[in-house]
Amino acid sequence: MWANEPTTYSEFAVLASGQGGAVSPIVAPDGLPVVTAVDGIPAAPALLAHAAAALGVSGTADFTGTPLDPVALALADALRRQRIQRMRLEGGEERDVVVLPVPLRSLAGRTLLERIFHPELTPGHVTPDTRVAWTPTVPAYGAAPAEPVLPVPKFDPGVAYLALPVDGSVPIICQMRRSAIGWPEHVAKRTFAQERLDAIPASELELALPYRTGRIAASDHSGYLDLVANCADYGVWVVSRRAVAEALAAFARSLAALHKAGEVHGDLKPSNVLLTVSGPAAIDSLDLRTGERAAAMTRGWAAPEQILGTNVSPQTDIYAIGLHLLELICGVLYGEESQVAIPVGGRALERHTLLRNPGVFVDATEAPIAASAVEPWRGLIERCLRFEPADRFADVAEVADAVAELASADTLTGEYRVPLAFGRRSTVRAEGGEAGPGWLV
Repeated sequence: MWANEPTTYSEFAVLASGQGGAVSPIVAPDGLPVVTAVDGIPAAPALLAHAAAALGVSGTADFTGTPLDPVALALADALRRQRIQRMRLEGGEERDVVVLPVPLRSLAGRTLLERIFHPELTPGHVTPDTRVAWTPTVPAYGAAPAEPVLPVPKFDPGVAYLALPVDGSVPIICQMRRSAIGWPEHVAKRTFAQERLDAIPASELELALPYRTGRIAASDHSGYLDLVANCADYGVWVVSRRAVAEALAAFARSLAALHKAGEVHGDLKPSNVLLTVSGPAAIDSLDLRTGERAAAMTRGWAAPEQILGTNVSPQTDIYAIGLHLLELICGVLYGEESQVAIPVGGRALERHTLLRNPGVFVDATEAPIAASAVEPWRGLIERCLRFEPADRFADVAEVADAVAELASADTLTGEYRVPLAFGRRSTVRAEGGEAGPGWLV
């Protein structure tokens, strides 16, 4: 289907006819369209033709002017209503949307920060950062036993889907939850935020051109479009380690408003950090308030208080920022380990390893840090990762200032080289427009 013929796409629209369709709800971070093949709902004539064949009647693809024409029209309307659903947005506004039947993760791929920290991973690689829901507390004494629950469909409420408004407005991220009768329903979470390579202004694109290698600024969109058609390979996104540190400082500072409102994100990890032109943004929080206990966490990114089921605070998010900074300087944690077993329901236990006030080891011969800056970076990160929340930084603004100061002093060396591969390169054509390069997912 995609090998030789250019693919027609329509932004924010589902072109579903017959057995399938093409969807272009997003663009890749390099600005090229992302075209996705999805299974569509069969059209009414196709269903009626199958029904006629099953009854031994010669089927036809067109029922216009036949006694089955009203049936075909009614069935087509029913299918349209089945495909389009009414979704209530934050603030009470409602939109007619089409929810794509594949997880957003398979459409958008890994976030830019994930690609920066682990550029060697393939787009389909599953990183070990899956969020797990649990109840790491013992029920209160005298609590009434839970009422028996009838069997209901099983699904993962943490999986995000893309809802495309039929009016062509910005796509909506939604998730499934149980309705009043126990069956799944899609619920709007937030509008779709587009990541872009020029979110880090100093970054560049390196392309393998005939007989030479060319580099242009990531913000040079027209220059990139001119070069990419003749590119022999996917190319790479080149971003300095200092620029990533500055982005992390901006990200830490962006959390100040959240914390001031008494809220805690609780699940900061690279896959929940978006690099947008308006600044880094945290997504898909656990919607916690300071003083609450987290009902979910991500292994490898959770603070000790989340694992132990005690109260969270802004320092819970500071712990996760410290882990991001650890990735930045290629450091490893060491120190005294302790094993804890946490009840997760029934008689089941989940075991975790905790480091009490870990140290940060940086190999001075290999680490991308100036020798004179090893101790300042170590001290900063170790303070973020203290076991007791009260021993960490007082607020995220203090962390942001410390990171920005070290970054501006040119203490970091080297650059990240991230492959430009947001799917498979293909030729696509906008409706009524010329064919051009794009990515096929």
